Amino acid sequence: MHANLRRFCFLLLLCALPLRGQIPVPSTAAERALDAPGDGTAVTLTVAQDGSGDYRTIQAAIDAIPSSVTHRTVVHIRPGIYRERVNIPVLKPWVTLKGDDASKTVLTASANAAKDGGTFNSGTISVFGRGFIAENLTFENSFGKGSQAVALVINADRTIVRHCRLIGFQDTLYANGGRQLYEEDSIEGAVDFIFGNALAVFLHDKIHSTAPGYLVAQSRTTPDQPSGYLILDSEITGSGPATTFLARPWRRYSKVVFARCSMDNSIRPEGWDNWRNPDNELTAYFAEYKSQGAGAERAGRAPWGHELTSQEAAHYLDWKEFLGWDPAMLK
Repeated sequence: MHANLRRFCFLLLLCALPLRGQIPVPSTAAERALDAPGDGTAVTLTVAQDGSGDYRTIQAAIDAIPSSVTHRTVVHIRPGIYRERVNIPVLKPWVTLKGDDASKTVLTASANAAKDGGTFNSGTISVFGRGFIAENLTFENSFGKGSQAVALVINADRTIVRHCRLIGFQDTLYANGGRQLYEEDSIEGAVDFIFGNALAVFLHDKIHSTAPGYLVAQSRTTPDQPSGYLILDSEITGSGPATTFLARPWRRYSKVVFARCSMDNSIRPEGWDNWRNPDNELTAYFAEYKSQGAGAERAGRAPWGHELTSQEAAHYLDWKEFLGWDPAMLK
């Protein structure tokens, strides 16, 4: 398919999607229906590069899944380095990508925004189908410096990424729509490498900055929009002392909370950056609660950030309440 035709098809897909950060939150009566496939069964497809599985590539397995399925499809990916870009479209919900060991099963590509038509088009893997789960995999964009280059794009409701490694430089993880949980993952990059407008919880993660920059660039656009990032009980490390900001507001109502995290001395004393616009200090909501380590010292923090009281923090420490969804329900 020619490049212009591919771009046209992608734009048609985007037109069919909800606005970023605006994936509808279903009514209580519909909750269970959206958390489990209708018939309760599961199908497993195996991907192996040596031909011993059902498919040699991950995308071939995804393509084989019928549209609008009513069962979960587990794509078991055997160890190897898979040099391909993968797309899971809206009409393919309930997909699980599962490896056995994240260090041995790697999905990698080197697309970038400058060459491939924008940041949203640069993902190694792009997920639009609800109910997505990833386990024990590495998602990598190997492009490096010079342009936005995403390892993982998720624009889907009710998704879980667990025991995975996410590797890039600028814009590693585009967590952009719906409710998302990242649990016991390793995420690394340098510039805005966790960004987007999802309602997302990062729980027991290791977040590592490989060069001076910014950890988070969340993009909530209105004060009542149900989106924001909670980084809870996670380890924050970096490549050098006082080189990295915790967050900056990609959009003016950006919302980010760090709670009970361990922060090394790579975090800059001021913590928060206003993205060269002092007006953002009046609208962005950046907060902390009882983090520890050299990077968590409060003395030099930017005064427009918030230090939560125990009462204010309760909403975030009960992270399922913050997320508005219990991921244990996802089948």
